Amino acid sequence: MRQSKYLFFAILLLTSFIAGCNLFSFTNPTSSSTDYLSDGQQKYWDGDYSGAVDDFAAAIEEDSQNGIAYWWHAKALVRTTGYTPITLVNMMTEIDTMSSTLPFMDWSADSANTLYQVMFGVNDDLYLLFYDSVSTDELEQVDIALDYALGLIIQGVLMLRDTNVDSVIDESDINLGAFFQDGEFEIPDDQWDLLSDADKEILIDNVIFIIDQFVEVTFVILEEIAGIDVDELRDTADDIRDGLDERRP
Repeated sequence: MRQSKYLFFAILLLTSFIAGCNLFSFTNPTSSSTDYLSDGQQKYWDGDYSGAVDDFAAAIEEDSQNGIAYWWHAKALVRTTGYTPITLVNMMTEIDTMSSTLPFMDWSADSANTLYQVMFGVNDDLYLLFYDSVSTDELEQVDIALDYALGLIIQGVLMLRDTNVDSVIDESDINLGAFFQDGEFEIPDDQWDLLSDADKEILIDNVIFIIDQFVEVTFVILEEIAGIDVDELRDTADDIRDGLDERRP
């Protein structure tokens, strides 16, 4: 399954731009338009991240178009894992100096699953912000794209721990990250064949979804920040999709 090399390629691509991101570098919108939002921000700064998540969720329920509430909700969710955003940034951006390991692969199943579950919520919030499904007047599109791109990478890497594709990382999964070596990711056929046909189909579909989302937000980053031609990236993404489709049962 050589085409999964995209993970290493994608992380390196994002590294040059990560310093400018929003959610993962503590740049904060200033408005507190509701009591729930104001209370949540105070709890966040006091270190009560679970309480902050609840308040931001209440602010969203009160006003489902309040993009700032979604942004703070995502930010507080990250902190409930016990990791700071900058720690997660460093884990991902230092991968280019590693010879044979991916982040989160040596974590216990419980620890990896805690972050995995959080990233579903974080990326759900960032998806709405990126696609302007909610008000984003105080947030820059490129900043949102940077956040969403990194969120997708983290979720994509953790997906290598969820091989039965039940949205939970536990001891019943195979740790596919063990097959990342020297910037290459290749799953031996005997390991790939341990997965059921149904799990292979869902896993491939999920990986392609992550690729498509990542490529779309990365286009915004490359074109608007760096003015880089994205044709080569489009071709790479197409090759990856084709390679994954060839592995379908």
